[in-house]
Amino acid sequence: MACAADGGSWSVPSEVPRLVERVYGDATDVVPPAWSADEQQARQKWTAQQEERARSAEHFLLTRAGGHTNETLDGLHYGAAPGSLAEQRLEAVVRDGERSVEVILVREDQRGYHTLAGRWLGVNGEALSDDVVEEVLGATVRLPSKLTEPAERELAPLDGWRSHPWLKHSRALKLTADTPTTLGEYQVRYDEKLGLLVDGGPRRPPRRRT
Repeated sequence: MACAADGGSWSVPSEVPRLVERVYGDATDVVPPAWSADEQQARQKWTAQQEERARSAEHFLLTRAGGHTNETLDGLHYGAAPGSLAEQRLEAVVRDGERSVEVILVREDQRGYHTLAGRWLGVNGEALSDDVVEEVLGATVRLPSKLTEPAERELAPLDGWRSHPWLKHSRALKLTADTPTTLGEYQVRYDEKLGLLVDGGPRRPPRRRT
């Protein structure tokens, strides 16, 4: 529909910069007229979210609002947050979003573990030559924030990683060929084309009949 409204077709990737500029610029005619009410509502929601994020970030400013142009370091820690933050909570602040975790995808079968691409890792994940480690790290993904708590609670490094300097703190998400991996109340599986897929979630309580 958007393509028809533009009166033609798009050439990717050559027209991507122009499309991005139109959508994120000041233009007001980037959607068909029938979508304008929804577009306006979405813009108002986005503006409110940005303002809320700015207010939340004030607790972590190192200086007073407007003081970042000062020529001296006076007052640099005016807004420093008291106490200490856990690493991943601080990372969420930096990313300006909900807390999330990174995991490394590995394949598990009856013999042991393989990299996502299929290379043998050993019974406990200990077969770690330099090129294999590079392949292992290449399967690092950031999980959706809804999986943060079950991932922190249930996932850990493979036993063969616990003495490795790069992997000893990395959580492994074990994937099997036949069944999805259970993570909390979610089911996780990997598709070669679509990537990591998440199904399920907390069940809503049934509605009471009146």
